[in-house]
Amino acid sequence: MRAGKCAISFYGIPMKKFIEHPVGKWSYGRGLSGEFELDGDNLTLFQTHFGKRELLAEGRMERGKISLRFLAPLTKEGHTMSEEAPQESEHGAGIRYLPIADGYSASADGKSGGEVAIEGEYLGRRVCEVANGAFENCFRLKGVSIGENVKTIGARAFFDCRSLKAVSLPKGLERIGEHAFFGCDSLEELTLPEGVVEIGNHAFEFCRSLRRIRFPKSLKRVGHGAFWGCSSLKEVEAEDLCMWCLVSFEGTDANPLSAGAELFVGGVPFVHGTLPEGVKEIGPYVFAGSNVKTVRLPVGIQKISPLAFEGCTSLNTVFYGGTAKAWLAVDRGKGEALSDVRIVCTDGTIERGGTLRRNKSFLK
Repeated sequence: MRAGKCAISFYGIPMKKFIEHPVGKWSYGRGLSGEFELDGDNLTLFQTHFGKRELLAEGRMERGKISLRFLAPLTKEGHTMSEEAPQESEHGAGIRYLPIADGYSASADGKSGGEVAIEGEYLGRRVCEVANGAFENCFRLKGVSIGENVKTIGARAFFDCRSLKAVSLPKGLERIGEHAFFGCDSLEELTLPEGVVEIGNHAFEFCRSLRRIRFPKSLKRVGHGAFWGCSSLKEVEAEDLCMWCLVSFEGTDANPLSAGAELFVGGVPFVHGTLPEGVKEIGPYVFAGSNVKTVRLPVGIQKISPLAFEGCTSLNTVFYGGTAKAWLAVDRGKGEALSDVRIVCTDGTIERGGTLRRNKSFLK
């Protein structure tokens, strides 16, 4: 039996006794190996790809001979052995689909350019991810639409796709991997759909043409360097301020506001902003680098990170909905948060440096 240039061998098992060994190991050429299972005459081969056990080939054994149909390329240490690999399943221009445990993983076929569409289903099974490095260095790729079943965009999936200008992301997408859109110089606008919970480290770093981005309520984490070098970014739209205050930004450059963008909520710029009553906590770097000048905080606020307003050089006044005593009881990281701005309370004003100036009406 042949596949490409090298014969597949089954470890120490004479062919005539093969049927007595329903589970075992196989090897192929330059040290590639994996597992097989036999159910009657039906043979299934598996390999480990990027840490996942994936289906490699299916076939039958008849009269001592084996015939196989390959469903994925042979890989070694996560790298495709293209000179020996059988053909992947192709469907649509520039896309190939590789079987994984939960369905299929999509990647480029080496010819991807122009506009491509990643299907939501292939051969009756879900396409649930865009593979790690799927379209890396596809310099001619200009647009991509991603099917509705895709939950994950893998690490470096569109790394350095410098001509990529339009991306349509599906509802239900949950994670965008590290360096996923790194260096996509032509990408100008992006809407992250409801369902996205995580943006990986450096995901949009050096997207120098990105001007506008919209965040959903579902977002929980943004990795460090995610928006570093996005020098054209002007507008960041947050769907919900309560959500925005709880996002875990892992550094100043994780927050797109640090690139000089202006925060919008419901189409209104957050320059003289008001946080709603539901906000109990403001996490690190939530408003880092923003151009906010004044902000109104609800009396129910309980915790403010010392880094929440990092780099907000225009912020001069905070209006707090409670008394000065209540403000001093707010957890502000040893009193450091907002210690360099005026705090206007209901009974007086705490000046920079901590001096309390009582309202005349309160003194009476």
